[in-house]
Parts: sequence; C-alpha cells; structure tokens
Amino acid sequence: METTHKATGERYAVYFSPSENTPLYRFGEMVLGRSAFDPAQRYDETGGCPVPLPLPALMSEITAAAAFYGFHATLKAPFALADDNSAEALLRAVDNFSRRTPYVPLHGLAPRRYRGFTALCFDNQPVALKRLASACVLEFEPFRKPLSSAEFQARIAKSQLNTLEKAMLEAYGYPYVHDCFDFHMTLSGRLGDKPPEAEFFHAVVALYNELLAEPPLLDQLSVWHQPDRASPFVQLSAFQLSG
Repeated sequence: METTHKATGERYAVYFSPSENTPLYRFGEMVLGRSAFDPAQRYDETGGCPVPLPLPALMSEITAAAAFYGFHATLKAPFALADDNSAEALLRAVDNFSRRTPYVPLHGLAPRRYRGFTALCFDNQPVALKRLASACVLEFEPFRKPLSSAEFQARIAKSQLNTLEKAMLEAYGYPYVHDCFDFHMTLSGRLGDKPPEAEFFHAVVALYNELLAEPPLLDQLSVWHQPDRASPFVQLSAFQLSG
C-alpha cells in the first residue's frame, strides 16, 4: 500500500508511547519494525521475536502507514505550534502535567480489528483513559495553532464525520476528542480478509499474548515531532506520570 503526505508543516503531538525496556515497547518495535527514535523499518534487526511473523516485505507493506506515526495512542493529536509558543515551552508543560497525573492500568488492552485496521484497543475502554485524554486536549490546547479555513474544509471533505465530530474538529483541530475519544494504538493500514492480512493479524495476536503476561500501564506521556509532513514522527522526550 502507498501512503502520501503533504510535504509542508512542522507538527508536534502528545502521545502515550510505552517506556523503553517494557514488554509493550518491545511488542510495538517488533510489529512496526521501528523504534520511537528512528523511523526506519528494520525487521531483520529487531531480533529475538518469540513467534513467527510474516516476511519483512509483507510486514513493511502492512504496517508502513502506522509506522509513519510511531507506536502510540493519541492524547493530543498532531498540531502546528501557535506563533507565540515554542517546543521548549511545550516540553515543560507536558513535564509539569505528567508530575501531577496518575498512571492508568490498561486492563483489557488487546489486538483487535478497529475501523478496518489492526490496533490495540478495548472492548470497553477505562473511564480513566477518557478523563486523561480530555485533560490533555484542554491542557495543551494553548500550544495549538488553529486550523485555517482551508485545512478545516479539507479535513471535512476527506472524512465522514458526524455533527459532534465536526464540532470537535472546529474547536480542537481533531474530531476524536472528549465524548468522541476512543483509545487505540494502530498497528496497520487498512486490512481486508485476504490470507496475508489474516496471517498478519493472527501473528500480532500471538506475539501480544506471548510478550504481555501482565496488563501494561499508561505510565508516561511523550512529545513527538514531525519536521515536515513528508517526514515520519519521532519521539523527542518522555515524562513519567506520578504513579
């Protein structure tokens, strides 16, 4: 599958991405073939995979769209910085917010079919996740440069949004916030039911079950950076929650 990206516009995002040296981080690195800090996909270098995965060429094809953004759950969707703000100020704000925010156990997180993709998500997401996501949207909203009229209309044109989602897009630059928020960690592009895609899904489930003996924790927030729309996101810094 091919993914194209408009080659303009530096952006930042506030994600949950797992801490290094955790089973969840290892899982994401093995599935997407990349680390949080280097966007290059190198399936032959992830090493030590405990279950058979599809061939690297197929893995890369299936996961390229997800790997572009990195292994994460969105808490404050990608945004351009407001003219009166800076990356340094954003990092300080995320650090301060993290220090007063408790971690959230991710009981029930598992690979599932999600809106045509494969993703880690919930049958019933914890209420604490929705509260955390809403707090992030509001806390970091002053750093976001509002969408231009052209950007807003372009998003409306390419998305099938309901009335509430359109209102959230207009207010926050992203439609899936507050009552529209649905925690997920995307692992693929859109998939069908052809044998290679089904093989991928079953391998991801087996890998998750092998690596994640205990439910993971949402224990840190991270700031990711995209220098321009043609470049993948990479993690700038991570901040531990208060526990």
